[in-house]
Parts: sequence; structure tokens; C-alpha cells
Amino acid sequence: MAQSFDWYISPTDRFTYEEKFPNFCNDEDEVQMSSLEPLYQTSHLSQSEFAQIWTLVSLGNTSINKEQFIYFQHKAESKLYTRYVPGTRDIAASAWKDAAQLQEEIIVVEKDIVSFEETRVEAEAKLADLTQTSDEMNGLAGYKKTT
Repeated sequence: MAQSFDWYISPTDRFTYEEKFPNFCNDEDEVQMSSLEPLYQTSHLSQSEFAQIWTLVSLGNTSINKEQFIYFQHKAESKLYTRYVPGTRDIAASAWKDAAQLQEEIIVVEKDIVSFEETRVEAEAKLADLTQTSDEMNGLAGYKKTT
């Protein structure tokens, strides 16, 4: 049975991780894996576990940004308690589910756009009709004033 991983990060944890970010980032606000040595030393994770989490959040890049760092911290701490880190298959399944949900939302939005466009065209026609009627009424009122 596939395990699930809680991707939620509490506001308190997020704040804590954000506060740690400047300690590890370079001038470009990126973190290299080599700069995480102090974090690794205190993490109580094996080298392979630490590398697995890095691979998960770095998406194949040599450095990570602040948001990725926050997730890195979250995964590292979660690994200590759950002994589980999602693999690429878990992420792919989650992404596929998310993509299907997004596709459904796109269909709903497209229908809303069509409906809105129909309503806009009707309103535009009604406005043109009312403008013409108003112009005619103003013309009649002006004619009556002159006679």
C-alpha cells in the first residue's frame, strides 16, 4: 500500500524555516547542497536520506530557492518522525491527480467564459438599443423645445 505524505507546512514551521534560510543562502538567495553540511550534521539522517530529500526538492538543480529550502526542512524533519519521504512515483501520482482536477476546473472556467461572452454580447446589444432610444428621446425633446 502506498504511503501518503503530508505536504502541509504550518505557519509556525514555515516561519521557523524562513528564519533559517539566510544562514544557508548565497548572494543570489539560493542554497547549495554543500552549504547544508551543518544542517546535515544535526539532522540525524543518513547521507542517503539527506540526498533523497535534496533530490526531491531540488528538481535536479544544483541549488534551491527559499520555497524549496522550506520544503527541504519540512521533509528532513518529517523524515525523523515518519521515516517516510515520498518518491518520484508518489509525486507523479499526485501530480497526475492534480492535473486531472485542474483540467476539470479549466472546463468549468471555459464554460463560464462562454456564458459570460454571451451575456456581454446581449448587454452590449441592449446598451446600443438604449443609447439609440435615448438619442431619439433627446432629439424629440430638443425638437419640442424649438417648436
